[in-house]
Amino acid sequence: YQVISAAGDDDGGEFNLVERLVLSRRFWVAAAVFGVLPLSFHTTLDSLKHTSALALVFVFFTVLGIVAYYLRLVDPCEGYGDEICIGEIAPLTDAASTFRKIPIFIFAFTCQQNVFPVVNEIKDRSQKRIFTAVFVAILGSLLIFLIVAIYGYGTYGSLMKSDIVLNYPETSNVTIMRVCIASMLILHYPLQL
Repeated sequence: YQVISAAGDDDGGEFNLVERLVLSRRFWVAAAVFGVLPLSFHTTLDSLKHTSALALVFVFFTVLGIVAYYLRLVDPCEGYGDEICIGEIAPLTDAASTFRKIPIFIFAFTCQQNVFPVVNEIKDRSQKRIFTAVFVAILGSLLIFLIVAIYGYGTYGSLMKSDIVLNYPETSNVTIMRVCIASMLILHYPLQL
């Protein structure tokens, strides 16, 4: 929805029926449901390996976009005008503030229900291979979350919004990031079943 509404109404007139439909949240939810429905009937994770790989490509494109804005390869304040878009960067916070954020951090690692199907599908199952698969998955997730958190905060500081994409300007680069996030979320659903 945010991807399409970011385009806005260029001619300044009333939206026609097609524009209203394309800007409708219900339309995009229905399209996502019908797009992901066939993928939801696969019985093994192995049959979703291409879906998973594509979702990871979308994650990496989003992370690359966040890093590009942090490195100022792209202007993070484009379109803000005279408004301040970058706040102070505090190296440490107080303990109470940190503890309030822990549930968000824990929620990021809630794919533990997938451990059993993954373990069942590991070829030549051994304790070492299971440990390696779990370790690589957790380490990879941690790395991606840390990169997004550190570089996102480093870009906007204390003015960082809870939804990181809302900070970025309304440009084609950010629209691509939004499409990547939406596509990743759509492709993620069958993997959680």
